[in-house]
Amino acid sequence: MKKVLLCCTAALFMFSCSNEEEIQKPDTSKEVQTDDPAIGYKSPFDFPTVNLIDFPYVFKNDTDLDFELVAYVGLAFHDGIDDLTHFGIGIAGGSPNSYDLINLTVGGLEYGNSIPTIPMMFPAFSTSEIYEGGHLCPTRYGSGSTPVGLFFDIEGSGATSNEAAFLGKMGKVYYFKYDALDANGGSVASGLVKVFFPPNAALGANWSYGGIDVLTGDKLMYENTTREICIITDTVSSSYYPYDEFVYAGRVYKIVTEIDENGIYVRMVY
Repeated sequence: MKKVLLCCTAALFMFSCSNEEEIQKPDTSKEVQTDDPAIGYKSPFDFPTVNLIDFPYVFKNDTDLDFELVAYVGLAFHDGIDDLTHFGIGIAGGSPNSYDLINLTVGGLEYGNSIPTIPMMFPAFSTSEIYEGGHLCPTRYGSGSTPVGLFFDIEGSGATSNEAAFLGKMGKVYYFKYDALDANGGSVASGLVKVFFPPNAALGANWSYGGIDVLTGDKLMYENTTREICIITDTVSSSYYPYDEFVYAGRVYKIVTEIDENGIYVRMVY
């Protein structure tokens, strides 16, 4: 029954395979953002058929190294069943009213896959912001993009135009691969950091199991009201965390992700 109800409400949020502009933002003043004080987690994400908001991804590099980041973008919300029909919209192709999201549905999965962007450069001692009005995850260059033209370019790394359109409205960055570069462009460290979710969080009944993240092997959980998907971090079994650090030239460098109701933040510090 839950799946049927979600599919019915999805009629408010219809997609076009050929024209991103036909993807409409629901006209409603109600906001339901994920806020779970029991685990200390708050985010700007909400169930898209209730209200689709936009927010910035902020990158602040307070170090003397350049950082090259590759973001991994996947579906932001869970409809309750992994059946390749996302809130009433087919995503495996095969019919006129479905998207053919070939990279997102590898292995026959609706959830668990993500698509990398082309590398993005964040110079030493710089602050950058990625934001596009009406988009959860700006996957294409547009008038609202930052002055330096930053956006999450997944088409440049092999995603289809349909996937870019779909994830622009329904996507979320789950983690970043980073490469720290010295003044000559040489790599001094590399790794992966997840977008923040409290490690070892004791989740209540308001969270449900959503599958396994293919790249990290960690569990996916989603909040039952907002439908937001998060990757769980277990400090015993997980290989990746919402932070990482390395030592270079006698200094400890850290890369840390944060999230709140207003945006997602990536900070590079020493």
